Amino acid sequence: MSWDRFVIKACLVGALLGGLATTAAALDEGAGAPADGDVYLVTTLSDPRVLREALPETFDPSPGVSYAALDGPGRVYLLDEATLSRRRDGLAPLAHATLAIRLPAARELHGRLFLSVEAGAGVALDFGVAASSFGAGDREAFLEAEQRHLHALMQRDVPGRAWWRHRHAAAVAALGRDVTAPDPNDPWNFAFRRETTDDDSLALFTGGRAVAENLQLDRMLPATPTDGDALALAGIAGIVTPEYDWSALVAGLDPATDPLAARIPEDQHAVFFPSFAALTTLVDRVRDLGGPVVGAVADAATDSGVRARLERQLGLSLDAFAALLGPGQIRSVAVTGSDPYLRTGTDVAVLFEAADAGMLHALLLVRVHASGSQTPGFERTELTVDGAAVMHLATPDRSVDAWLARLDDAVVVTNSEAQLRRLLAVERGELGALADLPEYTFFRDRYPRGADGETALLVLSDATIRRWCGPGWRIGASRRTRAAAALADLQARLVEAPVSEARVLDDPPPGLGVVTLTPAGPTSSVYGTPAFLTPILELDLERVSPSEAELYGRWRDSYQRNWNGVFDPIAVRLDIGPERIAVDTTVRPLIASSDYRELIALSSGGQIAPGAGDPHDSLLQWTLALDPASEWLTRETSMLDALFPDLDALSWVGSCVSVFVDDSPFWDDLADALERDEQSEFWEQAFDRIPLGLHVEVKSNLLLTSFLVGVRALIEQSAPGMLRWENGAWAGETYVSLRPTAQAFGETPENAAVHYVASGQGLLVTPDLGGLRDGIDRRVARRLAAAGTTAGTGAAPTPGAETQPASAAPSA
Repeated sequence: MSWDRFVIKACLVGALLGGLATTAAALDEGAGAPADGDVYLVTTLSDPRVLREALPETFDPSPGVSYAALDGPGRVYLLDEATLSRRRDGLAPLAHATLAIRLPAARELHGRLFLSVEAGAGVALDFGVAASSFGAGDREAFLEAEQRHLHALMQRDVPGRAWWRHRHAAAVAALGRDVTAPDPNDPWNFAFRRETTDDDSLALFTGGRAVAENLQLDRMLPATPTDGDALALAGIAGIVTPEYDWSALVAGLDPATDPLAARIPEDQHAVFFPSFAALTTLVDRVRDLGGPVVGAVADAATDSGVRARLERQLGLSLDAFAALLGPGQIRSVAVTGSDPYLRTGTDVAVLFEAADAGMLHALLLVRVHASGSQTPGFERTELTVDGAAVMHLATPDRSVDAWLARLDDAVVVTNSEAQLRRLLAVERGELGALADLPEYTFFRDRYPRGADGETALLVLSDATIRRWCGPGWRIGASRRTRAAAALADLQARLVEAPVSEARVLDDPPPGLGVVTLTPAGPTSSVYGTPAFLTPILELDLERVSPSEAELYGRWRDSYQRNWNGVFDPIAVRLDIGPERIAVDTTVRPLIASSDYRELIALSSGGQIAPGAGDPHDSLLQWTLALDPASEWLTRETSMLDALFPDLDALSWVGSCVSVFVDDSPFWDDLADALERDEQSEFWEQAFDRIPLGLHVEVKSNLLLTSFLVGVRALIEQSAPGMLRWENGAWAGETYVSLRPTAQAFGETPENAAVHYVASGQGLLVTPDLGGLRDGIDRRVARRLAAAGTTAGTGAAPTPGAETQPASAAPSA
């Protein structure tokens, strides 16, 4: 499909930039402090001692995007020193760029500059420096340049942040003094600049942004030193925002529920799958979902090899396991846990509703044992946990850690004994079950179980979000973050000074307990390893420090100010098919300071009727309920009222507005133009093929006609002779094309046009005439279907039939 090709090309651009960052990382190998006897040169590219080709005027100074490389040993950094002269497009004058070089000994130097000069374009240039240009005098300037470069890398979202931090600390130590960090308030400082991405925009319209706003997982507590006398965690108040009153909404509801929901604690997130095949489908396609929804909940897990680690840890290779099971052996699946930090380490439980629980338990046991038995230190232990027979298969480093138990007609596999005990507590009735919560009933009624197309349903209950925002969880997350930084620094030290056998660290970082350095990396008796941090559920958090209590109180008060009245849960329904991924998100209510507040003000009171908004197969379609009388819309359209004093400009607007992007050969042609670097020429010729459309429901055809007549009169009066109005006909309906006249060609592409068709069903506007005709065909087909007739019967014009164009005389 042409869209696939378009996406692939976009991904290739992203991969190219990522590859540049990785290359830069590889070039930065070596110790932080230069060795005695090294020689240096710190200069600008305009220095006549630097032999070079003609330079472009500007470049992108972001570390890892533009960089330099040397032939032979040494280190080189390309930096932009002229931050104040940086232009608003993010590019910097290349002649002012600094080249900082360190060599083990003076030599005739040759190297290459790899420069990003604008979006999607780059150049590679040769440079050289004479041996006589190097000396010891630039050592301090080189170290300052090195620490600035490493500090910038620390701020970027690229792999190796712990390594950059370790190297930065070494460079600062070599200088023997504090170094002023880049100013984070400088909006053009690339070390701190964050630009809006496509993922941000997509997240707004898939619900991912709403999930992120309510959970605020990115708002970590500041560093929380464990100073002073310990306080009891139980004495610290958590979230006190009231719960939502569901009584009226769930009265009389009796939806079909997930059997496994009765086995999951009410304060844990849960993802329900109607089958094992649905689980594998989601896992295989989770990268396509990316940041918009899953990333808001799952701590960017899709980019970190989490699937492979969890499959190894639980012994559940989905592909191998699927080959052992028939479609009838597993009726449904649920995945749960106490927190969403999949990337850094969390407790995960997979529950299987089985046709034969005994057989499934035996198959799982064989599979987990076969998966882990080749791992050094693997042990299999039979034990009893809270009265239940449990099989534990694990290695000391928890790279394999699977707890298997049978729960009546279900089987559970989890990587945490603490998680297993919570599930068993639900079995005994000591913990409330998710199935008993009113919000679960509401969500399951809204998203009926067994409905066609459901791949998964994610439920985040009030109790789950409340616990995630509570003192134990937030303080535990803060402690783990500090522990992860300390372990990562130890890992970086081991890169420079590896050990051949395990040894206990004499002076471990505070709070990590006993730290053992091994050839595989550091291990903390409290926090585990950098590859898998001890889950928050397993940490001892009964007592906290006064500083931790105070900082949490500040965070809690700030967070609660975002809620006007009640605090409530989230559900996300996923429908994943071969041709599409559909995401339906319910957040009730949204946080008060939501990015959606303007959309809410625009749509409050409006409704989307079945079939409204011109629904059809498209690459992207977004439909918004509309309230023309809303205060926000009235305020924002006041200029229209001034232009049409005798007419309410929006009185014709119906219940919703829809924007869509259709599949079209346009995307293939655009991809070809990008390959040939001919996008400017392409846009000049392809304006009238852009497959973008706007559909507005119409409340009154008469009022719409008056509005269009008024708009035309205003245009003709304000810019006479600039547009020509042409009527055409398709499938028995008349449309209007607006094209620039010869008088306007100097300002506008000659093929520029906007077409619209108006009727009581809606106003459709698009620059693509083919798309307009497709829209008319859809409209005719819906009208025929409603009348119980088919095309070609004589009851209505045949869709797709072009009729004789009407006169080119002006028409509304």
